[in-house]
Amino acid sequence: MTDRQRSRSPLILLSMNSLLSAVERLMLAIAALCVVAILLVTAVDVVGRYALNQALGWAYDTALVLMVGTVFLSISSIQAARGHVAVEVLYDRLPPMGRLIMACLHVVVGAFGFFLIGWKNIEYAAEAARMGWVYGGFGVIPTWLPYGFIGVGSFLMAIRMVEQLLSMLFEGASSSLLNKNSTAVEVR
Repeated sequence: MTDRQRSRSPLILLSMNSLLSAVERLMLAIAALCVVAILLVTAVDVVGRYALNQALGWAYDTALVLMVGTVFLSISSIQAARGHVAVEVLYDRLPPMGRLIMACLHVVVGAFGFFLIGWKNIEYAAEAARMGWVYGGFGVIPTWLPYGFIGVGSFLMAIRMVEQLLSMLFEGASSSLLNKNSTAVEVR
Protein backbone atom coordinates (compact mmCIF):
# COMPACT_ATOMS: atom_id res chain seq x y z
CA MET A 1 0.00 0.00 0.00
CA THR A 2 1.15 3.52 -0.68
CA ASP A 3 1.45 6.11 2.10
CA ARG A 4 -1.67 7.86 0.80
CA GLN A 5 -3.65 4.63 0.98
CA ARG A 6 -2.38 3.88 4.49
CA SER A 7 -3.59 7.25 5.76
CA ARG A 8 -7.14 6.64 4.44
CA SER A 9 -7.55 2.93 5.09
CA PRO A 10 -9.24 1.58 8.19
CA LEU A 11 -7.01 -0.14 10.73
CA ILE A 12 -8.59 -3.55 10.15
CA LEU A 13 -7.74 -3.35 6.43
CA LEU A 14 -4.16 -2.31 7.19
CA SER A 15 -3.82 -5.17 9.68
CA MET A 16 -5.27 -7.65 7.19
CA ASN A 17 -2.87 -6.46 4.50
CA SER A 18 0.14 -6.68 6.84
CA LEU A 19 -0.72 -10.18 8.02
CA LEU A 20 -1.48 -11.36 4.49
CA SER A 21 1.79 -9.89 3.19
CA ALA A 22 3.74 -11.70 5.92
CA VAL A 23 2.08 -15.02 5.05
CA GLU A 24 2.75 -14.39 1.35
CA ARG A 25 6.44 -13.76 2.06
CA LEU A 26 6.58 -17.13 3.85
CA MET A 27 4.81 -18.86 0.96
CA LEU A 28 7.23 -17.23 -1.51
CA ALA A 29 10.15 -18.54 0.52
CA ILE A 30 8.68 -22.05 0.42
CA ALA A 31 8.04 -21.68 -3.33
CA ALA A 32 11.68 -20.65 -3.79
CA LEU A 33 12.78 -23.74 -1.87
CA CYS A 34 10.59 -25.82 -4.20
CA VAL A 35 12.42 -24.34 -7.20
CA VAL A 36 15.81 -25.12 -5.64
CA ALA A 37 14.64 -28.67 -4.89
CA ILE A 38 13.45 -29.08 -8.50
CA LEU A 39 16.86 -27.98 -9.74
CA LEU A 40 18.71 -30.31 -7.39
CA VAL A 41 16.54 -33.36 -8.09
CA THR A 42 16.75 -32.76 -11.84
CA ALA A 43 20.52 -32.26 -11.74
CA VAL A 44 21.07 -35.43 -9.71
CA ASP A 45 18.76 -37.34 -12.05
CA VAL A 46 20.60 -36.12 -15.15
CA VAL A 47 24.03 -36.93 -13.69
CA GLY A 48 22.80 -40.32 -12.55
CA ARG A 49 21.15 -41.09 -15.87
CA TYR A 50 23.97 -40.05 -18.19
CA ALA A 51 27.13 -40.43 -16.10
CA LEU A 52 26.25 -43.42 -13.90
CA ASN A 53 23.53 -45.04 -16.04
CA GLN A 54 21.21 -45.00 -12.97
CA ALA A 55 18.20 -42.66 -13.18
CA LEU A 56 16.09 -41.67 -10.20
CA GLY A 57 12.71 -43.25 -10.81
CA TRP A 58 10.93 -40.72 -8.65
CA ALA A 59 12.61 -37.54 -9.97
CA TYR A 60 9.95 -36.67 -12.55
CA ASP A 61 7.01 -37.02 -10.15
CA THR A 62 8.88 -35.10 -7.47
CA ALA A 63 9.62 -32.24 -9.86
CA LEU A 64 5.95 -32.08 -10.91
CA VAL A 65 4.73 -31.96 -7.31
CA LEU A 66 7.26 -29.25 -6.46
CA MET A 67 6.21 -27.29 -9.55
CA VAL A 68 2.62 -27.34 -8.30
CA GLY A 69 3.92 -25.97 -5.00
CA THR A 70 5.90 -23.26 -6.77
CA VAL A 71 2.90 -22.07 -8.76
CA PHE A 72 0.19 -22.22 -6.12
CA LEU A 73 2.24 -20.90 -3.21
CA SER A 74 3.21 -17.82 -5.21
CA ILE A 75 -0.07 -16.85 -6.92
CA SER A 76 -1.34 -14.70 -4.07
CA SER A 77 1.80 -12.56 -3.86
CA ILE A 78 1.73 -12.15 -7.64
CA GLN A 79 -1.88 -10.97 -7.33
CA ALA A 80 -0.83 -8.53 -4.62
CA ALA A 81 1.88 -7.12 -6.88
CA ARG A 82 -0.58 -7.04 -9.81
CA GLY A 83 1.73 -9.31 -11.79
CA HIS A 84 -0.83 -11.58 -13.41
CA VAL A 85 -1.49 -11.24 -17.13
CA ALA A 86 -4.56 -9.16 -17.89
CA VAL A 87 -6.32 -8.33 -21.12
CA GLU A 88 -7.74 -4.86 -20.67
CA VAL A 89 -9.29 -4.07 -24.05
CA LEU A 90 -12.66 -3.06 -22.61
CA TYR A 91 -11.39 -2.05 -19.16
CA ASP A 92 -9.20 0.79 -20.49
CA ARG A 93 -12.18 2.36 -22.27
CA LEU A 94 -14.42 2.48 -19.20
CA PRO A 95 -14.91 5.51 -16.94
CA PRO A 96 -13.52 5.22 -13.38
CA MET A 97 -16.82 3.96 -11.91
CA GLY A 98 -17.11 1.36 -14.68
CA ARG A 99 -13.56 0.21 -13.89
CA LEU A 100 -14.46 -0.07 -10.22
CA ILE A 101 -17.54 -2.19 -10.99
CA MET A 102 -15.63 -4.43 -13.40
CA ALA A 103 -12.72 -4.86 -10.97
CA CYS A 104 -15.10 -5.67 -8.09
CA LEU A 105 -16.89 -8.29 -10.20
CA HIS A 106 -13.53 -9.76 -11.17
CA VAL A 107 -12.33 -10.18 -7.60
CA VAL A 108 -15.70 -11.45 -6.32
CA VAL A 109 -15.87 -14.17 -8.98
CA GLY A 110 -12.16 -14.93 -8.59
CA ALA A 111 -12.32 -15.13 -4.81
CA PHE A 112 -15.33 -17.43 -4.97
CA GLY A 113 -13.63 -19.68 -7.54
CA PHE A 114 -10.36 -19.87 -5.64
CA PHE A 115 -12.21 -20.53 -2.38
CA LEU A 116 -13.98 -23.50 -3.99
CA ILE A 117 -10.74 -24.81 -5.47
CA GLY A 118 -9.03 -24.47 -2.10
CA TRP A 119 -11.84 -26.15 -0.21
CA LYS A 120 -12.03 -29.18 -2.53
CA ASN A 121 -8.26 -29.62 -2.59
CA ILE A 122 -7.99 -29.48 1.19
CA GLU A 123 -10.70 -32.18 1.30
CA TYR A 124 -8.70 -34.25 -1.22
CA ALA A 125 -5.50 -33.71 0.77
CA ALA A 126 -7.17 -34.88 3.98
CA GLU A 127 -8.58 -37.96 2.23
CA ALA A 128 -5.22 -38.77 0.62
CA ALA A 129 -3.43 -38.41 3.95
CA ARG A 130 -6.02 -40.54 5.74
CA MET A 131 -5.80 -43.26 3.08
CA GLY A 132 -2.01 -43.10 2.79
CA TRP A 133 -2.05 -42.58 -0.98
CA VAL A 134 1.29 -42.16 -2.75
CA TYR A 135 2.43 -41.54 -6.34
CA GLY A 136 3.76 -44.11 -8.75
CA GLY A 137 5.57 -47.37 -8.31
CA PHE A 138 8.23 -46.08 -5.95
CA GLY A 139 5.74 -44.78 -3.38
CA VAL A 140 7.90 -41.99 -2.03
CA ILE A 141 5.68 -38.98 -2.77
CA PRO A 142 2.42 -38.62 -0.82
CA THR A 143 -0.50 -37.42 -2.94
CA TRP A 144 -1.73 -35.10 -0.20
CA LEU A 145 1.25 -32.82 -0.86
CA PRO A 146 0.16 -31.32 -4.22
CA TYR A 147 -3.46 -31.17 -3.05
CA GLY A 148 -2.24 -29.29 0.02
CA PHE A 149 -0.19 -26.88 -2.10
CA ILE A 150 -3.20 -26.17 -4.31
CA GLY A 151 -5.55 -25.80 -1.33
CA VAL A 152 -3.32 -23.45 0.68
CA GLY A 153 -2.39 -21.36 -2.35
CA SER A 154 -6.00 -21.08 -3.50
CA PHE A 155 -7.28 -20.07 -0.05
CA LEU A 156 -4.53 -17.46 0.19
CA MET A 157 -5.46 -16.14 -3.26
CA ALA A 158 -9.14 -15.93 -2.26
CA ILE A 159 -8.21 -14.01 0.90
CA ARG A 160 -5.99 -11.63 -1.09
CA MET A 161 -8.84 -11.00 -3.52
CA VAL A 162 -11.24 -10.26 -0.65
CA GLU A 163 -8.68 -7.83 0.77
CA GLN A 164 -8.42 -6.13 -2.63
CA LEU A 165 -12.22 -5.98 -2.89
CA LEU A 166 -12.46 -4.30 0.50
CA SER A 167 -9.72 -1.84 -0.50
CA MET A 168 -11.52 -0.97 -3.72
CA LEU A 169 -14.87 -0.55 -1.98
CA PHE A 170 -13.33 1.62 0.71
CA GLU A 171 -11.35 3.81 -1.71
CA GLY A 172 -13.93 3.86 -4.50
CA ALA A 173 -13.10 4.91 -8.05
CA SER A 174 -9.83 6.51 -6.87
CA SER A 175 -8.41 3.14 -5.77
CA SER A 176 -4.86 2.51 -6.94
CA LEU A 177 -5.95 -1.06 -7.73
CA LEU A 178 -7.87 0.38 -10.68
CA ASN A 179 -4.79 2.06 -12.13
CA LYS A 180 -2.83 -0.49 -14.14
CA ASN A 181 0.39 1.52 -13.73
CA SER A 182 0.43 1.38 -9.95
CA THR A 183 1.40 -1.39 -7.61
CA ALA A 184 -1.05 -1.75 -4.75
CA VAL A 185 1.17 -3.82 -2.49
CA GLU A 186 4.91 -4.05 -2.51
CA VAL A 187 6.18 -7.60 -2.16
CA ARG A 188 9.63 -7.70 -0.61
